[in-house]
Amino acid sequence: MRKRTRSPEETRAFAAMVARRLEPGAVLLLVGDYGSGKTTFVQGLAEGLGVPDLRQVCSPTFVLMNVYRGGRLPLFHLDATRFEDPREVFELGWEKEAEKGVTAIEWGEKVAELVGKRVMKVILGVVGVSERRIETVGAH
Repeated sequence: MRKRTRSPEETRAFAAMVARRLEPGAVLLLVGDYGSGKTTFVQGLAEGLGVPDLRQVCSPTFVLMNVYRGGRLPLFHLDATRFEDPREVFELGWEKEAEKGVTAIEWGEKVAELVGKRVMKVILGVVGVSERRIETVGAH
């Protein structure tokens, strides 16, 4: 599926639509340069899953993982950019509960070979100041 969005609100709305289709155990690998909208996309996922306080949805760059509960499914939000060894992603413990929720991994290309087959790759690209190109590939 391909989509062009012209604002952060449109990016979140598209991600919310994607989230409503996700089932427990879904893993999304978010791929894109800095500023391409990865965290904005996760905010939309949280909205689509019904996370009650969207203000808490922020980049996990420094904490490595955030967990958002209270929606239809828990959302595990990871950032793989700081991992030197891709296997470090499993030291966070998210995979123990992953089958019950949705996992979104920013900089997902770093761990793609390790996370299994039920994966959706979300490729985000900057087209203009507020415009983004989004492509989803794989499990829907």
